[in-house]
Amino acid sequence: MKHLTKIKKFENINGVEQGMFLHFNDMKKPILLFLHGGPGNPEYLFFEQFETGIEQQFNVCFWEQRGAGLSYHKNLPAETINFEQLIEDTLAVTKYLKNHFQQEKIYLMGHSWGTYLGIEVARRFPEHFHAYIGVSQVANTAKSEVEAYHFIVDTAKQNGETKVVRKMALYAPDQETFLSMNYFQLRSKYLNLYGGGIMHQKFKMSTILFRMLGARFYTLKEKINMIKSIKASEELLQTLIKADLTDKGYQLEVPVYLLQGKYDKQTSYLQAKKLFEQLEAPAKQFYTFEQAAHSPMFEESPLFQQILSDIVVAQNEAETKGV
Repeated sequence: MKHLTKIKKFENINGVEQGMFLHFNDMKKPILLFLHGGPGNPEYLFFEQFETGIEQQFNVCFWEQRGAGLSYHKNLPAETINFEQLIEDTLAVTKYLKNHFQQEKIYLMGHSWGTYLGIEVARRFPEHFHAYIGVSQVANTAKSEVEAYHFIVDTAKQNGETKVVRKMALYAPDQETFLSMNYFQLRSKYLNLYGGGIMHQKFKMSTILFRMLGARFYTLKEKINMIKSIKASEELLQTLIKADLTDKGYQLEVPVYLLQGKYDKQTSYLQAKKLFEQLEAPAKQFYTFEQAAHSPMFEESPLFQQILSDIVVAQNEAETKGV
């Protein structure tokens, strides 16, 4: 692969300075806009840590959404960090990339929360995109969280971990619980320990903190802002908890590719598959990562890279034929 240029830059997006990282080595390659998860959790440091091969196929923009990471501002009104505003921001970043790279369309990829944002942007503005790629697709958050709750309880019982069972019994699997930060921390801890969280292999949240502290591509202030981002994005979390795409008869005018880890309990594999079966699109494909949980692009990178290659080939053939 040609030498990869990496640039950190800031652009005025709908009146707010927002940051992004651009990776490119051939201006003729297709562009991919990556929408991170959270809400409020940029994932660039993971892409720097793991060799995903994403740049083999694309020039990539890792945009950090309004209120998150590089795009966090302490004086940014909380009410401006909402779902509709992020849709408008995503559209603005898309148009910026099209103009910057002089291409008519781009690819749109979301991960976790980013899939809820991404699939709606692709639905509303299909004229800007070759295809939509959802990694760990949000489908029905409430049902997904109920699955996660029972997964933790059942696994703890199987392991004879009565303390965990008692902790979980303090909460009912309902929307009020799912919005509780105390429960969220408990749930995240045990999903990661039991293989249904960020990685299928045991994973500690402290790992993220250590990686961020050692990252050279963020200033100290930006690292502090990364932590503040989570609080700033609380309204978006409430939006996410209420998310249900399985009751809409979802229709898109662009091809849809969903990539899901078999062990994912953060965005349920079963709910993602249900959404896939219901949605209508010119072309669609569902890919299962047999050894992954919530981060298939990092856990099974060779398969991820092969799928991206197949998608680009399929899209080139379809667009050449005028499909």
